[in-house]
Amino acid sequence: MFIIDDDLAEQNAIKSTFPESGSKLHVAQVVWHWLWNLVNKVAVGDMKTLMQEFQSIVRSTSVEKAELTYKEACDSPTSKKYGNWRTYLQSQWESRELWCIAWRGAEMCGNHTNNYAEITVRLYKVIVLSRCKAYNVTALVDFTCTALVD
Repeated sequence: MFIIDDDLAEQNAIKSTFPESGSKLHVAQVVWHWLWNLVNKVAVGDMKTLMQEFQSIVRSTSVEKAELTYKEACDSPTSKKYGNWRTYLQSQWESRELWCIAWRGAEMCGNHTNNYAEITVRLYKVIVLSRCKAYNVTALVDFTCTALVD
């Protein structure tokens, strides 16, 4: 099971490499970028409210709660100011099984973000690479072997 960003190229690469695997989406960053996109004309003061409403849907632990929270988010006063947001929210809702906690099973082992992968990369950079840059594969292998032998 993979937790990935809402990126079609990444999804296709994982499916072609690991055809038997499943994936769930980590969509918070995508939604936040949508809210900040000037084309969408969302007032800065309303962005936090809309994001909090979306996060409430994401964090719903039951299907019933997710559906109720979604309806509340669609009907909120802030949401009603932005028809484009409501359309976007509806399009996100259509793929809710991929990102809402209510649709995640035991295979996720309690992980609901990509924090584990991010901390693993951060630790590798700090411990193995000692914050040095490896400019090619040979240097990367050398850093790794040297750090792991000691």
